[in-house]
Amino acid sequence: MAKGTGHLRMDKPPSPHAMECLRRAARAPFPAQEINFTVRDKLLDFGYAVLEDRPSPYQTHRKGQTVAFIVCTDAGRSALALIDSGKASS
Repeated sequence: MAKGTGHLRMDKPPSPHAMECLRRAARAPFPAQEINFTVRDKLLDFGYAVLEDRPSPYQTHRKGQTVAFIVCTDAGRSALALIDSGKASS
C-alpha cells in the first residue's frame, strides 16, 4: 500500500475528527477502509499512522485474505498525549 498521497496540505493539522480516528487506532488497529481516505492520508502524511496488511476481519472475504489496517505510531501517540495535556490544563 502507498504511504499517503502527498497531495494534502501539510500546513493544516489533522482535524479533530481525524485525531479521533487516530485515537481509535491507538486503542486497537482497524481496517483503514473504515475511515475516509482523506483522513487516512492526512494521518499517514503526518507520520501519525502507518498501514499494515493483516488478516481480513470480514466474513465476506475468503480465508487468508488481507486488508490494510491503520496502526498508530509513536509520533501519533505523542500527538494524542499533547492534545490530552492541553485539555487537562484548560
